Amino acid sequence: MKWRGRDLFAGGGIHLPGIKVTALTIVAAFIAGILIGWFTALLPNIISALSGSPEPGPTVSPEPAPSIDPTLLPQLAPIFRDLDADDIRAGLTSLEYPYEGDRTFTVVPGGTNANPAGPPVRWVSIEIEGGLSLDPEIVADFVMDQLSDPRGWGANDRLQYARTDGVADYRVVFASPLTAATMCGDFVPRRSDASPTATVEVEPVVSVPEPASVESSPSPSPTAPTCDQRGMIIISAYDWAAGLQRFGFERTDSRTYQLLHEMGRLAGNPIEECASGRASVMVDQRTLDEACTTNPWPFPDAVESDPESTDSP
Repeated sequence: MKWRGRDLFAGGGIHLPGIKVTALTIVAAFIAGILIGWFTALLPNIISALSGSPEPGPTVSPEPAPSIDPTLLPQLAPIFRDLDADDIRAGLTSLEYPYEGDRTFTVVPGGTNANPAGPPVRWVSIEIEGGLSLDPEIVADFVMDQLSDPRGWGANDRLQYARTDGVADYRVVFASPLTAATMCGDFVPRRSDASPTATVEVEPVVSVPEPASVESSPSPSPTAPTCDQRGMIIISAYDWAAGLQRFGFERTDSRTYQLLHEMGRLAGNPIEECASGRASVMVDQRTLDEACTTNPWPFPDAVESDPESTDSP
């Protein structure tokens, strides 16, 4: 039997489509595939828009926290007194505080102006952990008043401080006791020898030499090297409310010392010692010798007209 190609479909009346028709069919199928794929990719967004669901927004990142047992921290003595005028001036709205905060911080909005014709400017931001009993604006005013006092580091036009909610040279951070004790550097538990009615400071041990005559004493400062590098001053809400033990009832001086001692550290001033008399602000006044008196100011005798000039941060 012989097969002839030209007679293969002759008996059935079947005819192959032309080349042009075939090409157009292939192109149409290709375009349809692209359109279907594009529509499939957009379908979730179309559905989301029709349902009114918002796009996911950025989330607040909490301060990273080391994994520690809170019971390793010294117990904090209760505060058995009423809120007074000095407390209110320092921004406290209550003497109650959360032992452990949520590690989310809010920068106090707004700021102050710097004098362009004045001395060098140091920009300061103030941050508050969520849940603290502090009025942000009053706290910010108090901090800036103490930093700008004529007896402070800016005495006699050495420099000026201005508040900002943007990029800052120094960050003053108010935190719950556990956050304050652990957010800078490694946490090292230490023994507390305080009596039940004494103020107990919660702070990590940092690499600053302690006086040789003091055994098992707390560290000179709650600001660890990592916070120094970040320009951060960490203030415990408990220390702010209760005051440091050595300052007694002079809680405004205690708060001023916490700010200006740490500001001096950030500026590179070394820790000093006191044998007797009035202590320098760079002395560890948390463990101050009884022969010394407390002093929260870098230049306690300075007045605005004093021409004497010394190193400043």
